[in-house]
Amino acid sequence: MRIFLFSLLVVVSLIGQLAHASVVLTGTRIIYQAQLKEKTLHFTNKGSNPYIVQLNIEENLSDNKNSDMFVVTPNVFRIEPGKAQTVRLIYTGNKTQDGKEQISLLSFSQLPAVNTDKSGANSLVLAITSKVKIFYRPQASSRGAADIAEQLTFRQQGKYMIVSNPSSYFAVIRSASLSLNNKTFPLANSLMIPPGETEKWPIPAALSHLQGSTLILSLVNDYGVDVRTERRL
Repeated sequence: MRIFLFSLLVVVSLIGQLAHASVVLTGTRIIYQAQLKEKTLHFTNKGSNPYIVQLNIEENLSDNKNSDMFVVTPNVFRIEPGKAQTVRLIYTGNKTQDGKEQISLLSFSQLPAVNTDKSGANSLVLAITSKVKIFYRPQASSRGAADIAEQLTFRQQGKYMIVSNPSSYFAVIRSASLSLNNKTFPLANSLMIPPGETEKWPIPAALSHLQGSTLILSLVNDYGVDVRTERRL
């Protein structure tokens, strides 16, 4: 029993150490302008151990399907503690003809480099995978993504709020709520509305209509910062 408890404590300790020793990418999202030939990404090892990092490009879907829209080079590298690594991201897909923004995912997995001197010893090795959105932004656009909140339209249809995004960009919404008579009513959280698409948000049962209420939106900008806007309905 003591041996089992000791082994369990060792495993928990290792998991804690590995979870905090990670390779990070500069920035929370990647904006790839259509006129670029390539974009440089910067990785830093903030841990105390060397890591092996493997990169992959995926479609913006839940099934982890690989995408041929971009290539990264190098796609596998070793990074020492406290060191940095640059990676080239190159667009290889067809230029979007409809002028709308497109999304892919950069997936990067990291695992501690194996010490060959201790390769015969029992050890626990955990691979940590992170995913970052790549926004491929076309040149043709009459307005910028910074004012995306002004371009969204809202209207009531029965028990739903119809939200339309007529812009060429994804609207990345951290949260949306309604305020009326000093009370706040949540509407939606953590979602994206693709360009040209429409969403239906259920209106809280406590509100019979939207007129006179204030819509509070928190959108995420290109730097991963929440930008709060308010609109009287």
